[in-house]
Amino acid sequence: MINIFNETIEEIHSLQKLGIKLGLSRVRKACEVLGNPQEEFPSVIVGGTNGKGSVSAMLYSMLSRAGYMVGLFTSPHTKEDFRSRIVTGKGRISRSKVVEIWERIRRVVHLHNLTFFEAVTLLAFEYFSEEGVEIAILEVGLGGRLDATNISRKVLSVITNVALEHTRILGSTIGEIAYEKAGIIGNAPVVTAASGIALRVIKETANKRKAPLILVDKKKVEEYESFNTSLEGGFQKINKAVAIEAIRELSKRGWVVKEDVIRRGLLHVKWPCRFERMFVRYDNRSVDVTLDCAHNPSGMLALVNELKHEKREKLVFLVAILRDKNYKKMVRCLAPLADTLVVTQAENERSLPPFIIADYASSLKEIRRIIVEEELSEALAKALKLSSS
Repeated sequence: MINIFNETIEEIHSLQKLGIKLGLSRVRKACEVLGNPQEEFPSVIVGGTNGKGSVSAMLYSMLSRAGYMVGLFTSPHTKEDFRSRIVTGKGRISRSKVVEIWERIRRVVHLHNLTFFEAVTLLAFEYFSEEGVEIAILEVGLGGRLDATNISRKVLSVITNVALEHTRILGSTIGEIAYEKAGIIGNAPVVTAASGIALRVIKETANKRKAPLILVDKKKVEEYESFNTSLEGGFQKINKAVAIEAIRELSKRGWVVKEDVIRRGLLHVKWPCRFERMFVRYDNRSVDVTLDCAHNPSGMLALVNELKHEKREKLVFLVAILRDKNYKKMVRCLAPLADTLVVTQAENERSLPPFIIADYASSLKEIRRIIVEEELSEALAKALKLSSS
């Protein structure tokens, strides 16, 4: 079974060669052929620039602890853990189910030229329908308006925030990007912590679609200060408030989650690589390591602000950045705290060659030492050695 599973995953990953093709027509047609599995269960769709994964994980944890059979669809996945994208109360989708469902949908996937993300979304729809989930939490892949998750039967939309990202695809201004994010709004309520121009665009869309708007502002964040979460980082305060407001909206619509369950759910959230702290043994020493998947300037700034708040400085950063990211702004965010920058290459076709990052970083006076190590394992060993010395 493991060999068959690996072959299946290899075939699914081969679809990445098709790149990103936003649009709903292909995935809609594919779903129609399969009997529209996405219509078999209600969904909460979670979009935004940063925090959507954390909010999705919080919602899943709270609803699951309330006794509901919940589906969770997120992206991307960590290395060699494709199954973590698709989760129910039973845990990650099993290898046998991935193989079984892929065999059922692969002809449709190839017939309609679905991209990697569209195919995986379709796989999740089929699985959640088959498992009889009572509600699904769907994290948007890119943008929102033309994202494959947007054909779901939405009972609530969430837009965490809006910042500049994927500007070649979504637009070069906050207003343009907010328009794409707001495209997930249907006639169901929408919860958002957006502000400024982005909030204005979201309000306009909500008004047009007669969708009630729930705004998470500073007052709301303070209101939920006493609700603790297992996820570290000050930036999780806003995510937590967004998730609680979303749960309270769902409670009004039949998915009741009591306050004590909300609190327990938040305390047991599992969501890796979001300011995740651990101690790693290296050369008989314990090295303090923080893992964070910040992948755009606003996410990197949030990470740096958290490190500053902890009064941490002269740090060793191990960095890999994808080609379509604003790497210059991201490196500039790190510079004030970076004693050493170890630059490597992610195991991803979209990874930016490390020498490009290093060349730019060398122009920043704050960074004392820059090391290029293309092999990820070697780069990690180098960073641990420097941190333990």
